[in-house]
This record gives sequence, C-alpha cells and structure tokens, in this order.
Amino acid sequence: MPPAFFAALLTATSLLAPCASGIVVRDDVPSSALAELAAQAPFTATGGLLINGNLDSSGILVAPGVVLGAAHSGAAAGPGGRSFVIDGQSFNVDAVQRLDPLSTDATDGRDAALFFLSAPVTTVAPAPVFGGISADLVGQEVFFTGVGTNGTSAAPPSATTVNPNGTLLVGSNVIDAAGLTALNDQGEIITFPDTIVFADFDDPNSTTTNVLGSAQATAFESQAALSDSGGGVFVFNTDTNQYELAALHSVVGPDANGLLGFGALTASTTFNAQDLATIQAAIPEPASAALALFAAPALLRRRR
Repeated sequence: MPPAFFAALLTATSLLAPCASGIVVRDDVPSSALAELAAQAPFTATGGLLINGNLDSSGILVAPGVVLGAAHSGAAAGPGGRSFVIDGQSFNVDAVQRLDPLSTDATDGRDAALFFLSAPVTTVAPAPVFGGISADLVGQEVFFTGVGTNGTSAAPPSATTVNPNGTLLVGSNVIDAAGLTALNDQGEIITFPDTIVFADFDDPNSTTTNVLGSAQATAFESQAALSDSGGGVFVFNTDTNQYELAALHSVVGPDANGLLGFGALTASTTFNAQDLATIQAAIPEPASAALALFAAPALLRRRR
C-alpha cells in the first residue's frame, strides 16, 4: 500500500517575528551547531518573501536582484505589496515570473517562480543553481533551508500550524525518491511526477517511523514546515566543488499523528532543462559569471 500523504501547502500569511527559526529539526542537535550551519554560504542566500509586510514564504537569492521561490505562494497575484527580506534588509519585488505559466498546482512538479527585486542585494552571495536532474538527487544527502514555522522532533508543529518567524534555519536529509504514488487524506491514490523529490524525517533512535528509503538519520535530520515553501534543497556538486540549489520546498506530508515529526515527508520541486534556461536568462551576465566564485565550505556529505 502506498504511504499516506496529505499535501499541505507550505505557505501562510502571518506577522513576521524577529526570533526563532524555520524548519523542524531533531531535538538532540545543539542550537550552536545549527546556528553555525545557518551562517554558511550558500545557505545564507535564503530569505523571506513577504506580502504587505507579512511573511508568506521563503525564497533563494540566485542573482543580486533575482529570487527563486515557489510559484504557488501568491505568484499569480503579481508583485503588488511584495518584498524580500534577507540579511536584515528589505527589497521590494517589482515583477514575478512563473517558470511555467501554465502551472496551477504545487503538486504538478512545476512549482517555481522568479521574483525580481527593485534593487540588488550586495551583502549576500547568491546561491548557484544545480544543473542536474531529479534522478541525480536520489540517495544524496542534502541541506534544507527555510524561514518558516520552526519546531523540533520532541515538539513538532502540525501540518497546519502557522507560526512563521523569518529567521533562517538549516537542516539535512537524504532524498529518498523522485516521484511518488501515495494516498491523500481522503484515501485516494495520487501520483506525483518525478520532478518532485521526497525525503522523510527519520528518527535516529528507531526505524518504526521510516516510510521511504533508508531509515538512517542524518546528523542534522530535518523536515520542512509551513512558510518554508520556496526554501532550498542544496546538494554538493562534485564537478564544481560547491553546494548548489537543486530544488524548492513545495508541500509536506504529516506523520501518523498529523504532525511534522518523525515519519513526515517533505516534497520539493526540481528544475528541468527549460527551467534552467529561463533562470539563466533572468540572471545578468556579470552576476551569472560571479556565481561560480562562491564555493561552499566543506561540509559532511554522503550518499545512502
């Protein structure tokens, strides 16, 4: 029987609070280690997309004036009242461009959009974008970023808890599958395309909650939550010797108790060749050339 999967959108509108962090993490990791991880490039390219001053979702700076985010997070409404907050600075959004103008659903595998800023961000290095395909990610350890609802495995939020806070948190996981057949909350079988990659939140002390792939938890095992939509999935590219943005968070599937604890799932949208061409065309040439200069620090990585 396929796993149960309630596709909860990872966006919400709530007041931007100055404390706490996005992403749900295992509760045995010291906060100092998490803070050190969040301070490293290119994870620092993660910021918050706001609507009328309220945090709506996360986004990734991919050029000084260009942000990649989730298309379902209000992109259809256009740039009105939108801004992007990163490194304590706020930038107005002048225009929004869906990578696929026909995309209408966060679960269709086309959930990505470009947000063009009114002025360039000069204090944060943009994140390089991974040029591989979703199949390349299966079995790879990745890092999740987001500024949305936070929590730990000891006190996980529900799949509908809205408490975004605007402070970056980074965690890790392993991509278990590209594409998935699952049951929704009404018991109906749904099929996700292979442009969506999945990772489950593994318990380091038990295998009973494992629903996909290996049950081995990573050192910073984590799960996306509400308002982490558009946050990044970063993979280490051995060809370029750096961490690169490979996908954006789109939806989550709660655990058996309706919480984003061990056994929950994160579903993230990858970029196809057409997407990569659109992204590249949107990045000014000098910035595009500069992306290769920002190599990530050496972090632990593995395939399982």
